[in-house]
Amino acid sequence: MSGAPLAATVTSDRVAFSEGERRSRDPDLGRRRRVDLRAHRMLAAHGLFAFAPTALLERLAAAVQGFFGFGYGIITMGVLTVQADLVHASGFVNLTALLLSIAMVVREHPRVLWPLVARVVPAMSVGIAVGLAALSGLPRDLLVGTLAVTIIAIAGWNVFGRPMPPRVSAPLDVGVGFVAGLFSGAFQTGGPPLVIHLYRRPEPPIALVVTLQMIFIASGVVRALLAGSQGLLLRSTAVEAAFAAPFVVAGTLVGLALSRRADPERFRRAAWLALGALGVALLASTVG
Repeated sequence: MSGAPLAATVTSDRVAFSEGERRSRDPDLGRRRRVDLRAHRMLAAHGLFAFAPTALLERLAAAVQGFFGFGYGIITMGVLTVQADLVHASGFVNLTALLLSIAMVVREHPRVLWPLVARVVPAMSVGIAVGLAALSGLPRDLLVGTLAVTIIAIAGWNVFGRPMPPRVSAPLDVGVGFVAGLFSGAFQTGGPPLVIHLYRRPEPPIALVVTLQMIFIASGVVRALLAGSQGLLLRSTAVEAAFAAPFVVAGTLVGLALSRRADPERFRRAAWLALGALGVALLASTVG
């Protein structure tokens, strides 16, 4: 007999003896291990059960953004901040929203209004940097509350009054991009100014929706890089976002297909109503 099998046999005997010795000293060892295994399985099952409504929420929120071009962030953040801390929820929404926007642009990239994107994105990037540096020290509730009231007023005027006339202006594109960047950098609320500006344009709804997503991709990348450099984007958050990606993309494509078939006038009216609801939600976030 060779030395290696003998050593393996001796080692195996020692392991078996040690296990038997531990059981003889602790007769409850096996029972506790079985209880621990059952508890682990119960926790895993609970995690899957708890994830199911979250996945449904993500799909619905993604469908809303797929149709209107906005809404995913505030819907998802409103629920996730109840279940997780703000940093974790913000990182998760940032990454999944980025995936959502990329999926929409890949699907409909010929419809993107690239000259508009080229004017808005540089100004918005500057605004994000300025917002992070300067506006963070200002009262968040006052500024966001003012933005919310403005959103509600503009949305209400377009729904119940005379709609604002279409407006195409290159200097205005740059100015709105900068203002959106300021609010995005300081408070992550840069979407509404862009929606108000873009959805007054005469282009088809699908073109406005995917153009807005292209702008969101640029701002999302900037925010992700800044959050990562400050240690606010955890690896576990990235793993969870990757796991949620199929649900988000599936919901997005459903909403995008509906948006492609939407009547322009009905789409704009529905979008103003949705934007007004967003303004109410923003205003509520400043109370209490």
